Amino acid sequence: MRVTDSMQIGNLLRTNARMKTQLAARSRTAATGSKIAAPSDDPVAAARLARVQAQIDRTTAYRNTISSVKPDAELAESSLAVAQDIVKRANELALMGANDTVNAQSRIDIGKEVAELHKQLLAIANTKGNTGYLFAGTATTVAPFDAAGAWVGNINSRNAEVAPGVTVNFNINGANAFTVSGGRDILADFTALETALNTNNSAGIAAQVTNMDSAHKQLGTSRTEAGVLLARFETADSTHQLVEVAQARTRASIVDADPVQAYTEFNAAQTMLEQSMSVTRNILESLRNNKLT
Repeated sequence: MRVTDSMQIGNLLRTNARMKTQLAARSRTAATGSKIAAPSDDPVAAARLARVQAQIDRTTAYRNTISSVKPDAELAESSLAVAQDIVKRANELALMGANDTVNAQSRIDIGKEVAELHKQLLAIANTKGNTGYLFAGTATTVAPFDAAGAWVGNINSRNAEVAPGVTVNFNINGANAFTVSGGRDILADFTALETALNTNNSAGIAAQVTNMDSAHKQLGTSRTEAGVLLARFETADSTHQLVEVAQARTRASIVDADPVQAYTEFNAAQTMLEQSMSVTRNILESLRNNKLT
């Protein structure tokens, strides 16, 4: 088949158009540092990138979940530590009041401090965090203890998925921490201690010494539980951090262009286009001259 002038010109124009497209792609890669601007640039790499990005998004979601619930676990641990301090002080006051040398008025004075400690402990038991009342179970919008210190919460668990297939109960059981479910009804014991001090009841005061000691241990158990929960969150988050680094490296290996290579390829594409355009001009000039002669 004879190659006509129009066919030759068409081939030249198509070649130049293809080179312009390649130059535009090389220019974009050099400017953005990314090898993939659209799936059509490299369908295989784009599919791999989509899978890696989905993994990155899942890791980010797990870390966000941990970030949202971890502060409440930290607050629960510190609140229980304060509660232990309150109970420890109440125990000291009970020991003071149980001394036979203490008169009725002095016991009433001690009772006033116990009453203040009681209020503080009730406030601790009704501590509210980022996700609601800490010790209320799933009834997070309602304080778990009423004004009289009666338990009105529930013991349902609040769970969060912190890794694939790993679900953590992130709330501390308020009933175990403060009520007879854990051994002692601590708020009721405070009421009993106040009453015994105000009524000059030596035997009643002495009984609360043992009860306050038990209450301190009870709160310690819940505090330990909170500490273990925090450790699990920290371990999970640290693991996700390592995974994120690996995922970022994988993503970079797919997407990120080597700067030197990118600019080298850009310059090569630019040179090839210029050469092709020069050849095209020469051929067109030659064809034009042939037609004139």
